[in-house]
Amino acid sequence: MRELFYVLIGLGGLLLVLAFPPSRDTTDPPEGRSGLVLFTDAETGCQYLSGGRRSGVTPRVDGAGRHVGCKR
Repeated sequence: MRELFYVLIGLGGLLLVLAFPPSRDTTDPPEGRSGLVLFTDAETGCQYLSGGRRSGVTPRVDGAGRHVGCKR
């Protein structure tokens, strides 16, 4: 019974992804997404980018080199 529940949840998730595919932007390569993930610090509001599981994080900066999103 529990296995059926997990299968139904998985199928529901698959249907959601197919119905509402992830959005793309102009910086994504033609073959897919860039793989970057945006993190926002809950306390400071500062934003950071990560390239995936095994990469570190780097501050997201604007054109002038200032950290984006920080509540100052």
